[in-house]
Amino acid sequence: IYKKVYKYTKILKICEIMDLILKDIALIIIATALGGLIARLFRQPVIIGYILAGLIIGPYGFNHINAEETILAISELGITFLLFVVGIELKIEKIKELGKVVVIGGMLQILFIAFFSWLFFKILGFSWIECFYLAVAPAFSSTLVSVKYLSDKKHVNLLYGRIVIGMLILQDIVAIMVISLLPSLNDFSSSVILYSVFKVILLIAIAYFSNRLLKGLFEFASKSHEVLFLTSLAICFVFVDIAALMDFSMTIGAFIAGVIIANLPYSVDLISKVKSLAAFFTAMFFAGIGMQIVPYKFTQAILPLFILFFSGVILKFLFLYATIYFFGYDRKTSFLGSSFMGHISEFSILVAAQGVLLGQIGQNILTLIITSTIITMAFSSYLLSKSEEIFLRIGRYLHLIEIKKREEKLDLEKIRNNEPQIIIYGYENLEGTLLEK
Repeated sequence: IYKKVYKYTKILKICEIMDLILKDIALIIIATALGGLIARLFRQPVIIGYILAGLIIGPYGFNHINAEETILAISELGITFLLFVVGIELKIEKIKELGKVVVIGGMLQILFIAFFSWLFFKILGFSWIECFYLAVAPAFSSTLVSVKYLSDKKHVNLLYGRIVIGMLILQDIVAIMVISLLPSLNDFSSSVILYSVFKVILLIAIAYFSNRLLKGLFEFASKSHEVLFLTSLAICFVFVDIAALMDFSMTIGAFIAGVIIANLPYSVDLISKVKSLAAFFTAMFFAGIGMQIVPYKFTQAILPLFILFFSGVILKFLFLYATIYFFGYDRKTSFLGSSFMGHISEFSILVAAQGVLLGQIGQNILTLIITSTIITMAFSSYLLSKSEEIFLRIGRYLHLIEIKKREEKLDLEKIRNNEPQIIIYGYENLEGTLLEK
């Protein structure tokens, strides 16, 4: 009798816990939906709405979440699916298109902003590992914010739009590399870094050789949309497990799985399906981030927040404008391209969140990065909506920050000898596919 009573009591406890978790998930969905709607009402990125929703219902708000640790564990899937989608959508060709200005200019911007931010925070007395996270944060710009406003303006395929997207893709790749190296920061040495690089190469090699095997599998699975979708998720979690066995973050495995699928002919069909699932878990993740915001004295945070804002918006704009102009682009292209990069990325929050999970930084550093991200996103929303008007007003003064242009000479003889016989206007998915056929 005692065993039966114990068994039923255990089942009841499990049911109670599940009931609490379901209630918490329902509350988070309602809160994030309301937060997203309010953010859209004020023309702000929905991420801000998700984070603020998490803050309001979290322990430092109304404290309505009962199973906070379980919810945070579930919300970690948001990072996994987000990077899985980033991998599927990754177009290396967009970086190759613009070459030097994206690769050289983009890498120099990341290093320049990170270096000067690190110096500023070191002077303020932060530890070297805190300086690392605070320096990395303003170096990256938000893909969600920039692409949203480029799409709204229908400027994705304009010259400055392609420069922005190319640089954002490069930043996403660098951010993934940073996340992969985070576990080795506690034992930072050349041997550890070399070992980490070796593991990355090994993981990429596994992905490369498995790509050929997966082509046949996906071809067979494509006969059913449901099976194709489930197969893509299965591949995602297989690489998540492989990455975990190699002591990497699960996000690295998800990203590489996404890159593999991006090279298959079924990626376009899968993106729409995976995005819906990713949107749900991403909202959960950013709500979970909001729950982790801790109160701090504004007087203590104002200087670090100012440095993050200065580095992530003003210094980044000045450096990118001078760089893009130096590579031979006109004043307006340089201004619009650099202004669309003037904010801090959601990837900065992902990096900081990983740092908290690894025990390398405290909640206070994560809170600083979240707050600065919200401030810069809100500021850039106004800046981007008025970017062309602002250029008309200050364009005449931009020569003060210009570096002498690198001359781009056209070989007219080469153009005459290679006259095109067919011109395709609007080279996109359909036209590109027809040309390849």
